[in-house]
Amino acid sequence: MAETDKRNNVLRDLLQTAATAAAGSRYDLGAAYGNPLDGVVGRIERAWIADTSTVRQNFVDDLRGAGLGVRDAFDGQHDRLQDDVGHEPQEIDVAAEPHLEWKTDLGRISARASSRVYH
Repeated sequence: MAETDKRNNVLRDLLQTAATAAAGSRYDLGAAYGNPLDGVVGRIERAWIADTSTVRQNFVDDLRGAGLGVRDAFDGQHDRLQDDVGHEPQEIDVAAEPHLEWKTDLGRISARASSRVYH
């Protein structure tokens, strides 16, 4: 029987931490599941009542669109990271797959990330 050398997949842990941070960032923006700029938009709408032209409405619509873009960016980042987590095993048998050993070492992961090499 071949020896095994199972190690924790540190890359998977880092991806999960990043996914959790991306999901939590929406709450940090104060939006929960809504538009992070809704509070600002509401204040602008209440303060900017003298202008009945389309300028105000166009500005408010653009601001709402930007807020939804921010929300969607965090959601997309979270979803992508969760997908990556799902494709990573919890443990790696480096005896059987020595080419994946880098995923078990934070220093080697950092070196790969700083050289812009992921897979």
